[in-house]
Amino acid sequence: MNKPVLSAWRDGRPIQVLQRAGRGLYRFVDSFVLGDVAERRYQRPDGRFQVSMVFRLRTVQDVTHQPGQLAAPGDPARVRVRRVERLDLLCRDAMDSPLCDERPETRLSKSFERHLISQGHPVHRLGIRHTPDCKQLLTDTWIGSLNLLLEAKAGATQERQNVRMALGQLADYTRFVQGVRKAVLLERRPIADLLDLSTSQQADVIWREDDRWLSTGRWPRSSGIEFWEDVRPGDRHSTS
Repeated sequence: MNKPVLSAWRDGRPIQVLQRAGRGLYRFVDSFVLGDVAERRYQRPDGRFQVSMVFRLRTVQDVTHQPGQLAAPGDPARVRVRRVERLDLLCRDAMDSPLCDERPETRLSKSFERHLISQGHPVHRLGIRHTPDCKQLLTDTWIGSLNLLLEAKAGATQERQNVRMALGQLADYTRFVQGVRKAVLLERRPIADLLDLSTSQQADVIWREDDRWLSTGRWPRSSGIEFWEDVRPGDRHSTS
């Protein structure tokens, strides 16, 4: 499979490395770019020599920035950029995989993070130390390239409680992280009243519909997130 790797390098596309995790399932390891190519010459058991290609890869995150080099959106004494646990991101639908035993909102976050990574956006978390000598608060997802702070909630039976809790957490975080775009990440589109509630708190809502991600915010096209009113005109105040 040398040709796809070389063509990805030539075309400037990231290389997605997967690990087999069961029949028809693959675990996402990371996104890489090709740093260098070398040839390795070795002797086979029959005495003949063979040449193989050796690809030296660098993670997309290494090429763009390291968390320690990425400026936190706030007082560096209080706010730090943290890595997201990337090895647990599943390439197949992370929401439905039997290999996932995390909380539903964790699976939801990973599914959305996987989408952002595929669009070339590195994903991180923020660690916020609100008072000295206290355990830091960890946000769900922060996308520095979009200046976006996300709080994910899952569970249709407690939709209102989930949205209210997410907005409260975002309000807590943004006392220390000013000037960021806020969004609540949900499994599905909430009722109109909860959309209005989020809008009143200057927070967008993002959810998945089939194989697309939709948002009440006007997102950059590079994020692969569609603006809801462009997708469903006139449906803004639907109560379904």
